[in-house]
Amino acid sequence: LSIRRQRQMCIRDSTVTQQINEVNKRVGQQKSRVSTLIRDNQNAINGFLKSAGYRYKVRIEPQDESYRMLLEHEDAAGQHIQAAAEHLSYGEKNAFALVLFMHQVQSVHPDLVVLDDPVSSFDRTKKFAILHQLFRGKNSLRGLTSLLLTHDIEPAIDIVRTGTSRKFVSVHPVVHFLRGRSGEVSEQEVKPSDIATFTQVCDANIHSTK
Repeated sequence: LSIRRQRQMCIRDSTVTQQINEVNKRVGQQKSRVSTLIRDNQNAINGFLKSAGYRYKVRIEPQDESYRMLLEHEDAAGQHIQAAAEHLSYGEKNAFALVLFMHQVQSVHPDLVVLDDPVSSFDRTKKFAILHQLFRGKNSLRGLTSLLLTHDIEPAIDIVRTGTSRKFVSVHPVVHFLRGRSGEVSEQEVKPSDIATFTQVCDANIHSTK
C-alpha cells in the first residue's frame, strides 16, 4: 500500500511539475509579446514625431506592475522631461495627442473614426507629414473608415492629390465640400479636375476676359 501511495505521489508531482513548466513557458511567451509590442509602439511613436519634424522621443519602461512613457528631447538624450505638458507648445501637444489617439483606435478598432480638424494648428509641412502618418504610417488609421472634418482646404487638396496618385495604398479617399446657406446644407464632391494652381487660375481668368 505504501509503494502504491508513493507511486501516486510521484505521478502527481510529475503532473504538477509539467503544469508549472507549462505556466512558466506561457508567462515567458507573454512577456516576450509584451516586450515586442512595447518596442514596436515606441518605434512607431518616435517615427511619427520624427516625420512631423519634432525633436522629441519617447521611451517606454517598466514601473512597478505597469509601464510609464517618458519624454526626451534629442539635445538631452537619456534625460526625461519632467512636467512635459508645461514644456510643449500647443502644436506639440496636438501631435502627441494624435499619435496616442491612433494607438487607442488600433486597440479598439471601431467601425468609424471621426477626426475633427486634427491638423489645422500645424504649419503646411507638418500638415502633410501628419496626414501621411495618420493614413499610411505603421499603426495608422489605414483600413479603418475615417471621417475627417476640417475648415482648412490644404489637407483636402493634399488628400485628393495624394489619393489620385495612389500613394494612399489600399485607401480610397473621397473629399466633399459642405456649404450651409439659409439653413440648408449642400454637398459637392471635390475631384482632381477641380484643383488648380494659382497660375492656372490666373490664366483662366485672363482668358475668360478676352
